[in-house]
Amino acid sequence: FKNINDICDILLNKYPRSRILYITPLPTTNTIRDQFNTKLKEMLINNFAVNKRIEVVDVGGKMREDPDWSSAYLLPDGLHQNADGVKLMAEMIAMKIK
Repeated sequence: FKNINDICDILLNKYPRSRILYITPLPTTNTIRDQFNTKLKEMLINNFAVNKRIEVVDVGGKMREDPDWSSAYLLPDGLHQNADGVKLMAEMIAMKIK
């Protein structure tokens, strides 16, 4: 949490006219990692809410809307995105940039 916030502060100070896209962690079938990522995401979103230069792209949340998110968006390793997961992320990022 601290490291991500520090990196954002450095970038925003170094590039005062820039914006940051925070892409939420993707779900994973590793439940311990998934719980960690979910808590981290909640903390960061709450922190970023006051900074209009940081935009949240909730790719992980969108993936979770599908009850079969692990097979719909992830490779069999349960961690990395398959082609549909990459496509979803690209579409969401492109929409936010527009």
